[in-house]
Amino acid sequence: KITFEGSDVREGIIAVISLKVPEEILEFVGQTKDKLGTPEAREVVEDFVSQKFYFFLNENKIEAEKIISKIKKAYEAKVAARNARNEARKIKNKFENRKILSGKLTPAQSK
Repeated sequence: KITFEGSDVREGIIAVISLKVPEEILEFVGQTKDKLGTPEAREVVEDFVSQKFYFFLNENKIEAEKIISKIKKAYEAKVAARNARNEARKIKNKFENRKILSGKLTPAQSK
């Protein structure tokens, strides 16, 4: 069973949402101010987008299959990248261990 993370689902998905929030409660997060930080507005936007996206997927089966395929590919790419990093780390550690031992041990000599 595969469990997708939010990052797998959001990979490559872009949405532009226009909303009006009273300025006195408006708050953004981060140095670039690109993420809505007002808890009330964020909750409403997340619920609305979630409901509409769910409805869209149920009404548009072909697009839903394409999105699910994209999510699977993002997940597989993430797993492949993680495996490649782990393999590179193993090779590096193995090489470093050999280098450490080669300086401490002398080769056997035959008579």
